[in-house]
Amino acid sequence: MPRYEAPVPGARIVKIKPIDKDLFFDGTNIPINKFISRYEEAGRTDGAGPRELAKQLISFMKGLDLKDELEAMTGYEDADCELLKKHLIARFGKLQPLVKYSKRDLRKLVNSSAQKGGIRTQEEFNIFKNKFETITHYLVRMGYSSDLEEYREMLMEALSPELEEATTKALLNKNQMKASCDGGDILLRTVVIVYFIQRELKSASIMVRQGLAESTFFPGDTSIKKEESKTATIAQPIKAFEKKLEDITKQLASLTAGKMTPPHMSLDLKVPQPPAAVNIPYKRIPGFKCYYCFQETHGSNRCGLFA
Repeated sequence: MPRYEAPVPGARIVKIKPIDKDLFFDGTNIPINKFISRYEEAGRTDGAGPRELAKQLISFMKGLDLKDELEAMTGYEDADCELLKKHLIARFGKLQPLVKYSKRDLRKLVNSSAQKGGIRTQEEFNIFKNKFETITHYLVRMGYSSDLEEYREMLMEALSPELEEATTKALLNKNQMKASCDGGDILLRTVVIVYFIQRELKSASIMVRQGLAESTFFPGDTSIKKEESKTATIAQPIKAFEKKLEDITKQLASLTAGKMTPPHMSLDLKVPQPPAAVNIPYKRIPGFKCYYCFQETHGSNRCGLFA
C-alpha cells in the first residue's frame, strides 16, 4: 500500500472523527486493506498525522482480544504508522478480499426461484437477473469460472415451466438454437437468451392489458382464450344460419298445414297447428257461420279464402 502522507504538522493533537460512524474492524467484517484506506482517509480529512493514526487506531478495533493483539505490535508501541500497517496486513491477509459468493450461492438462487414456481413476471425477472449477474461476474472475476456462458442453462432453470417453454419455442422458431454433434440443442449466449425472455414477458404483459390472459404469464390460458375466441367467431354465422333455416321450416310447415302464421306473429311462438286435412263429412250446426266469409257451408278452418 502507498505510504501515508501526513498533512502539515501542527502543535495540537487531532482526534479522528470519521464521517462513517460504522467504521471499525473486527477481523472479519471487511478486508484489512479496505479498512486501512478508509481509516487513513478519515485521518486525512481531520488533519491527523502518522503518530495520531497509529495511536488512535485501537479505538476503531472491536473485541478485547483484537485490541490486545494490536497493543503487542511494534508499530503501535513506537507509534509508527507504516510499520503498523505492515503488521496488520501480515496478520489479517495480504490484501486479499473476503469471499462474497460461491457457486453454491448461485445454485441456491436458482433453486429458490424454482421452488416458488419459477419466474413469471418482468419484475421477478429483473430482480433475479441483477442477483444472477452479480454472482456470475464475481465468480469469473475471482477465477472460479472462466466464462459467464457456463451458467446460461441455470438461467433457464429459474423460469416457470410456461415461460421456459415459450422462450424455447421462440428460439427454435427464429432458428436461434445450434445443433450439437449428436443432434441435441445448444443454448446461445446469455445476452440472446435474456432478450427472448424479456420479449416473451412483454408479450404476456400486453395480453393481460388486452384481457386475453388473466395473469402476467400463463401462455396456456392465452391459447385457451384464443381458441375460445376463434370458436365463438365461427359459431356466430352457424347459429344465424340455423335460425334462418328453422324459420323457413316453420313457414313451410304452416303452408303445408293450410294456414300460415300471420306476419305480425313471431315464428317462435308455439301456435297450435291443425292436423292435415282429411275428407270428413261436414256436420252443419244450426246458426254456425264461417268467421271470414260468413257462409254456413263450412267452418273457419276450411274457409276457401285461405286455401
